[in-house]
Amino acid sequence: MILQLRPSRMYVLQYSKI
Repeated sequence: MILQLRPSRMYVLQYSKI
C-alpha cells in the first residue's frame, strides 16, 4: 500500500503490527 504521507515508515510499522 503506497500512501501519500511523508512518515510512511511509521505507517508501515503500524500496518505491519495489524
